[in-house]
Parts: sequence; C-alpha cells; structure tokens
Amino acid sequence: MKKYLLLLFMAFIAFACSDDKDSPVSPNPSVKSSDLFPMTEGSYWIYNTVYEIEGSTEEETDSTYVKGTITKLDKTGKIFISVNAATNETNEVYYSVDGSKIFTFSNYLASVSMDGFPTDELFEEQWLQVVDSADADWKIIKTDKETRTIDMGGQQFEVEVQIEADGARLDDSMIEVAGQNILCQNYSIDMSVDVKLKLLGMSFSIDLNQEVSFAKGIGMVQQKQNPFEIEIPMLGSQQMPGMVRKLLRYNIK
Repeated sequence: MKKYLLLLFMAFIAFACSDDKDSPVSPNPSVKSSDLFPMTEGSYWIYNTVYEIEGSTEEETDSTYVKGTITKLDKTGKIFISVNAATNETNEVYYSVDGSKIFTFSNYLASVSMDGFPTDELFEEQWLQVVDSADADWKIIKTDKETRTIDMGGQQFEVEVQIEADGARLDDSMIEVAGQNILCQNYSIDMSVDVKLKLLGMSFSIDLNQEVSFAKGIGMVQQKQNPFEIEIPMLGSQQMPGMVRKLLRYNIK
C-alpha cells in the first residue's frame, strides 16, 4: 500500500485513545495541543484504514507507539513508530508540541512513494506546523519555485517544484469510538504540489484536502480523504484512493 501513503503526506499521524474514559474536548481554543496529542513514551494506538478506489475497498490495520525522544534542527520531539499489521513494514516519524502548536518533521516523507517518485527529496528537511488549536488558520508550508535533483531508479533528474499547504480549524463534532460518542476538534489541511520534470518537459499537479479529528487525552480519532486523480502527460490518469482511518483501541501511559 505504499502508493496510498501519499494520502498521508500532508497529514500527521497523530494517535489515539486510552483505556480510561476521558472528558470531551472543550471548544475553548486555549486547549493545549499536548492535551490533544499524548506523547508519553510507551503509549500506543491501533487504527483501521479503509481505502476506496474505483468502486472497491481495501482494508489494513496499523499500530503506532511512542519510542523515545529526538532533537532535530534545535527542536526536541518524540519518535513515533508505525507498524503495518499485514506486512510488518515500519515507518519512523517525529512530532513536537509547543503550546497550541503541533509540528511534524519532514522525515515522514521518506516513507511516501508514488510509483517510485521520491517525494521526500522535494524540499529541505524542516519542522512543519500542522495544527494550531488556538488559531483559525495557519500556513503549513510555502516554497518558492525551485529546481532540485532527485534520484529515480538510479537516474538523476532535475525537477522544478513548488509546494503550498494550509491548515484550518473546523467546527467540533461528535465521533463514535469503540461505542462511545466523543467530542472532537476537527482540522482541515489543503495542499497543492506542482512538479515539472525538466528533461522530459512533463508537468503534473496534486491538490488534496484532508480532515483530521482529535480528542482530548486521546489523540487522533479519525482521518478522512476523498478519492482524487493525478493527470500526468504520457502516463495518463493516476487514480488515488479515498480513505477513512479510524481508531480501534489504544493505551496511554
């Protein structure tokens, strides 16, 4: 399911739920992001993801746990390890919380692949602010149009790339988790990526919208993405699946 990881590129794998019942999230914007994003070492979350593409569905289960602490570019964060239940494939992602803000490190893109296209090489390593529980909207990333060299199958290619992503707070809603209705804070992420392979003169664009829901003392409860197409000259239309990733169970240490 590696191509499906593109859907998660602009998201952040926040993670979810403890064995004790927690109070619902307050709509008060002063709620700290650390309340929405538990990061205690040893905590774990298990999710089920349903992909929908061309009228059919596929499912997979993954577990995520907090392994330890790391410092990158003068910011300290936590190491999150995600394991695919079917393949045992693992991904390592870094997250950091600062007041109302949640950041993810761009190493997450190293796990993203679209038919061998190395999305992790499209911009410099950096921390990306993906949530601000105290703000209505914010800029996640905006790059100038620049030329970068990427490796595809051992061949070096020059690409011209520009990326922009914005986050926004949505209305709160109730979401059912393990038979319980939980009040969640909802966020949207809108991302656009424009890429041009200079040697081939081939250009394509990706426009995505995703919604992610968090609950206080739990983490990410749900993540939603509609199906979309990428039109690539000479290669035709590439259909990407929609998905719903939902919390099954969890344990917060």
